[in-house]
Amino acid sequence: AGLALAFIGCAAACELLARSGALPLHVASSVAAGVCFGLSACSTRCGLTLARPLGPAAPLAGIAGSVVLSSSGFIAQTRGLKGGRALSVVAYSNLVALLSAVLFGVLALDEPLPSSTAGRVTRGAALGLLCVASYLLQL
Repeated sequence: AGLALAFIGCAAACELLARSGALPLHVASSVAAGVCFGLSACSTRCGLTLARPLGPAAPLAGIAGSVVLSSSGFIAQTRGLKGGRALSVVAYSNLVALLSAVLFGVLALDEPLPSSTAGRVTRGAALGLLCVASYLLQL
């Protein structure tokens, strides 16, 4: 829960920066959409993971959370599309969704990282290239 709140706090900080004019609105909306989309997938997984210890209500709560987060993500992304270029909005929201889902999966859901150094370097390089590509798309 703490990690999810940290992601939501990051999206809120971007929103505040956009309102002050320090960050373009389409970038802030993309970050908010990406956080919502990334946490949406994690919400379903958390519900399914908690089904054994908490019972059948846990998956339903996870799915309900996923529906709310996905809907919020589409609203944020639509707001970004109104005020910015579609390519950069979609690229940033997908990048943030990927990063938040990967981080949440590794840190909160104990999903394994590659065991070899080459595997970790390759995964890190791939994520780095996605960041660079997303930045280049907005130029």
